[in-house]
Amino acid sequence: MNQYKQLTSGQRYQIYGLKQAGLNQTRIAQKIGVDKSTISREFGRNKGHRSWRPKQVQSIRDERRQASINGKQFSSNSWAEVENGFPAWP
Repeated sequence: MNQYKQLTSGQRYQIYGLKQAGLNQTRIAQKIGVDKSTISREFGRNKGHRSWRPKQVQSIRDERRQASINGKQFSSNSWAEVENGFPAWP
């Protein structure tokens, strides 16, 4: 099974340049070495008000990442408990 990797900011700028050059999604995918469904999802999921733009997409991605449950799984109080050690079990 292939390991999933998110697109990097650099890849997004490559996609933008290739799209501006008139390449279709399949050719873009081949050029940057990802599956064509990745490009399709990227354009569908991250389209802004005007169009797909790499800077805006990266910002949206960063906001999603911050809001994710994995990003905020433990509060600072919970970490303090872990660092101080849990109370003994009864």
